[in-house]
Amino acid sequence: MEHNTVQFLVSQLAYRIPTLLACALGFVLALIYFRKCRLPALLTILAVCLMAAASLGTAFAQTLLMQAHANRAGNQDVAQYAQMMGIVGVLGAVVDAGSVGLLLIAVFVGRRGNEP
Repeated sequence: MEHNTVQFLVSQLAYRIPTLLACALGFVLALIYFRKCRLPALLTILAVCLMAAASLGTAFAQTLLMQAHANRAGNQDVAQYAQMMGIVGVLGAVVDAGSVGLLLIAVFVGRRGNEP
């Protein structure tokens, strides 16, 4: 059963590679522009770190739930397992939404409008 768990985790992480690469790029760009625009860069670093943590955390949590369900082999209600997986997914989505919100704030914070 250990092999299936590792295989599941690797597949979950593989699905998240594009997001993790985008987070890494955002982190590097924020470091490059940190001296020029500190607050937007700081918010970007916070946002991409949260996004990466949510992505990795969701993958690990779902893997642990899958392993726990497999170890109980029928002693756990399938509905309870599905509910727990759903909660993990919703929590990950909420953190992702917060991360996108931080990125939107970072885009507009400190900008001056064109005053007539």
